[in-house]
Amino acid sequence: MLAGLAAPVVTLAQALPPPVATAAPAPSGYSQTGIAAEATAENAVLARENGRAAASRSAWARLAAEMGLPPATDSQIEQMIDSVIVEQERTTRTSYTGRLTVNFNPRRVQAFAGRGPSSPPDPTLAGTPAYVPAASYLEVTTQYSGMQEWLELRRRLLASASVSQVDVLTISVDRARLRLGLRVPAAQVAQDLVPAGLSLAPGGRPGDGWRVGLAGRR
Repeated sequence: MLAGLAAPVVTLAQALPPPVATAAPAPSGYSQTGIAAEATAENAVLARENGRAAASRSAWARLAAEMGLPPATDSQIEQMIDSVIVEQERTTRTSYTGRLTVNFNPRRVQAFAGRGPSSPPDPTLAGTPAYVPAASYLEVTTQYSGMQEWLELRRRLLASASVSQVDVLTISVDRARLRLGLRVPAAQVAQDLVPAGLSLAPGGRPGDGWRVGLAGRR
């Protein structure tokens, strides 16, 4: 008889396989990958500059959250970056989109955070400390043949112990006006930049202002 048959009761919890534990994503550490970059501007050079700057800020924000680091200015972030690898990018006349990997220098990050006193000194931080603020500011103009020359110029400026920051005031495909934060007088900065293959000097005529560029190009 049907009444005498006891059907087995299977609950949903019994029927489903046990949940698989998933580990939280591992922190990216000093190499922050998959950073989105997007910007629009009046020209392609400025759009790319703004997009990469925004990506650098995003990468630092992620790194700071992972490691409990303090906020940093754009110039400080630039000085702590070893390299930027393009995963993908697209540039139009007025816009830039991409995805980047931003690699930070561990020793510079630790120096910025005031940590690791027992670590061996980084030779690139010799001389004037990398994060001493500017004592004065100097507006300069520069000319370059294209994006790669501009990026190299900016990289060398930021690598100098005499320059605390490089702010872009205006920029186009072949020239820019910059505001340099100087830790020492301009004449001393000009001498310090020579070994880096850079030229910094007043213009040839009164009222021309100061100019900076790769050696042989002013």
